[in-house]
Amino acid sequence: MGAEGSVVMPAGPPVPPDHLLRLAFERTPVGLSFVTVDRQVLLTNPALTAILGYTADELFGMSIAEVTHPEDRHTHSVLHQELLAGERDWYEIDKRYIHRDGHTVWTVLHVAAINGEDGRISMLVSQIHDISQRVEAHELDRWRAMHDPLTGIGNRNLLIGNLRAHLDRYRAGTAAAPAVLILDLDGFKAVNDRHGHMVGDELLKLAARHLSTNVSADDTVGRLGGDEFMVVLSCCGDGADALTAAHRLRRGLCTALRAHPSLQRVSVSVGVAVAPPMSIPDLMGSADSALYRAKAAGKNTAVLA
Repeated sequence: MGAEGSVVMPAGPPVPPDHLLRLAFERTPVGLSFVTVDRQVLLTNPALTAILGYTADELFGMSIAEVTHPEDRHTHSVLHQELLAGERDWYEIDKRYIHRDGHTVWTVLHVAAINGEDGRISMLVSQIHDISQRVEAHELDRWRAMHDPLTGIGNRNLLIGNLRAHLDRYRAGTAAAPAVLILDLDGFKAVNDRHGHMVGDELLKLAARHLSTNVSADDTVGRLGGDEFMVVLSCCGDGADALTAAHRLRRGLCTALRAHPSLQRVSVSVGVAVAPPMSIPDLMGSADSALYRAKAAGKNTAVLA
């Protein structure tokens, strides 16, 4: 910079400003586009074609709405109308686009108006920053906070969160009482000791898959740790229904596990509790006490608190 803040060009042949602008347009990693006031694409740079998966020729004349995620179209349209009405000179939003192959691209979009010689808006210029990796990393962190890394099913956080929601609906009188089932794999330690942790891990994964595919979409299956699993039945009604569901899951899981040659002696014990009690610790504690009673009764059974 010069003393007065002006740009000092390096010595050598002068570079035309329009050539510098062209280089910046073509080489910046930020997606750039010029669009008409009715949101038809006029010009795109290589970064934007890479972000969206279309060629420049394919994007030319295309409506921005065609590549905008359906859930973001209304918000984008409202901001666009405010821009045209002169209520704002520019806007910036988090926006989702649809890539040519169908996957969602998360971006930060900045749009500004360009006025013609008559003072009216003649076109719009957009900057599109791809933030998909950042969003995906955040979503992965959220998933990890709620799921068991070995089996992929819910962990204690997810179980408690969903149980709390079901109890709230029960208190409000909009749903039947939820139930908690705590399941323990009888003989799991012996499998680990005899066949090793790899077989033990496969046993846990098999149990998780079976339980997940044998409950309703409103129910929640999770792993509490070790060989203990928990099922939250969303609308059970009463203890008899919960106990029936527990025996069904127990028998089905035993059959699935014993199909494996190394798991012939594995069985399942279940403790069952139905609200009330209304507090999560009390409800889970009741189910846990019932599980110990099932173990004391000889295992491979279900007991209602």
